[in-house]
Amino acid sequence: MLNAEYLMINKGENIQERGYRFALDIVRLVRKFPKNSEGFAVSSQLIRSVTSIPANLFEGSAGVSRKDFIQFVSVAKKSAVETKFWIRFSFDLGFVLETEFEKLIDENEQIIKILSRIILNAKQ
Repeated sequence: MLNAEYLMINKGENIQERGYRFALDIVRLVRKFPKNSEGFAVSSQLIRSVTSIPANLFEGSAGVSRKDFIQFVSVAKKSAVETKFWIRFSFDLGFVLETEFEKLIDENEQIIKILSRIILNAKQ
């Protein structure tokens, strides 16, 4: 099975694009964060972790070995777990509304589950 096939999650949709859309949603969200040292620090960490998800998926799909592919997807999953922390932290600081928080955490958890499944399937 080719790396690209592992990344397909639904007919016509792949985790790379879903991760990319999620990153865009987060970047748009942090534009509303306070323009102070806390807001800048948290937004910087959140942008770094969330953009790492699709970046590693795109790089991992570039025809590398299965071992390398698994490594890139594993890094993407770790970045997704870190992103979950920063979303929660942002919410607890009052930077994110509860409705936004619930939507983002749900999407983040789905991405983590998908990445876990991709890693498991790629190891078989």
